[in-house]
Formats: sequence, structure tokens, C-alpha cells
Amino acid sequence: MARRKRAFDICYQVYIDKSWIDILFLKNLRNNPSLLLDQCKISKDFLSTMVAKQYEVVKKFLVIHEGL
Repeated sequence: MARRKRAFDICYQVYIDKSWIDILFLKNLRNNPSLLLDQCKISKDFLSTMVAKQYEVVKKFLVIHEGL
């Protein structure tokens, strides 16, 4: 039981504790003019949608794992 708790603590420290960096990166990327160029009409919409979806995925992952 102690080994499992220690493994969970390590997982929590490595992945969840540092995931705020991913959240901040994706949050800033959603409105980044370097990524969403007006000249790139097709890719601008695609990238905007993809970044928004990934932001929600990471947010949902964190909410699920914070409750454990």
C-alpha cells in the first residue's frame, strides 16, 4: 500500500503539479497573433479550433485528477 501511495505521489508531482505550464501556454496560444495569421485563412480557423480543444482537454484532465 505504501509503495502505491508513493508511486501516486510521484506521478502527481511530476505530471499534475507542473501542468500549469501547459495550461498557461495553451491559454496564451489561443490569442497569439503569430499563430493565427490573418493571411492564412484556412489554417487560422483550424489552428484556433485545435488549440481551443486541447486547452479544454488539459483543463478537464486536471479537474479529473485533482479530485483523486
